[in-house]
Amino acid sequence: MMLEPPFVDRDRELRALENLVTSYRPLPIYLYGPEGCGKSRLLREFVTRSRGRSDVIALYVDFSGYDARRAVDLDSILRSSIVSHNRFISAFLDTIRSLNMSLNYENVLSVSLSFLADIAARAMTREEVRGKGLILVYDDLTRGVGDLRTLANILKSLYNYIQEAPPRYGLGFLNVVVTTSEGASIREVSRHTYVSRPMLVWNLSKDSFEDLFRRLNPPESVSFSDTWRLLGGNPRKLWELVKMYSWDLESMTRDHYDRVRRIVRRAVNMGLGDLLRRAAIDIAYLDEAKGSDVEALIDFLVEENMIIELGLTIYGDRVEQDLEIGVGRYYAWQIPMYRELVLKTLSSSL
Repeated sequence: MMLEPPFVDRDRELRALENLVTSYRPLPIYLYGPEGCGKSRLLREFVTRSRGRSDVIALYVDFSGYDARRAVDLDSILRSSIVSHNRFISAFLDTIRSLNMSLNYENVLSVSLSFLADIAARAMTREEVRGKGLILVYDDLTRGVGDLRTLANILKSLYNYIQEAPPRYGLGFLNVVVTTSEGASIREVSRHTYVSRPMLVWNLSKDSFEDLFRRLNPPESVSFSDTWRLLGGNPRKLWELVKMYSWDLESMTRDHYDRVRRIVRRAVNMGLGDLLRRAAIDIAYLDEAKGSDVEALIDFLVEENMIIELGLTIYGDRVEQDLEIGVGRYYAWQIPMYRELVLKTLSSSL
């Protein structure tokens, strides 16, 4: 029984990630993308494949809380370098779990990240790994932090650590990759010089999404065109459709309706209903329109993870526009289902 969907057609992203992190980078690398676009799977795949390399060792930490078994994934060489691996993992996870009760939230989180990095780096002073690169992947760190000011301070600490750790521990280099699905963090991160420009990881292309769709053996009653129209290449949403809704698109849409309805009601109460309707009809409206009300709508929809700002991708180009599924030049609906539900809600009595 599959616990997650097959890994499909991410070769270009894997090559771009390898180019980014397998040589010295002076800044933390910040990746973002829609919820469920496949960032975490991509990074875990990269860490797994890196184990075949002789020049780097990678460590993956998942802050999303979705799967405790994958919370910390240490490379096998690094794992053997730590005398009490289980004790280390337990201590680290206990630290993370204690954050909700801590009065010094930011300090505790910073200490836990440094604790992890220090032990990893110290373990690499052994002769057989001296001079290799260490790659630390902090997946969905924004969710673990929960506060943008704290996030900025932690990123600055990680920047300093990148400079200090290699000479201290004899590393070839230290690179840090941080990811998020929280759109509101992108603008905060972009303000600072101690982190890379945010780089986008996008959903699967239509052809790749269809490949995944076919591999999951859909019933004949479920059309690919309807699935693409509602999910727009998002692999996690497709997996949810299979495992949570037994391929029932109508049931899945109904479950999402209440959340979207509440968001639409708030937008209407803010006086943004007409602008929201225009954006749902054509996302390109947000690319072109100006004014404080438009900016307020964009901020609101980004904060609610309904839309996402489209920057340059991890391989340096832009996502191809596809207005049929709500992908414009600078903004896109996180999944196209949201725009359909927005229009449905606005046409009702709310």
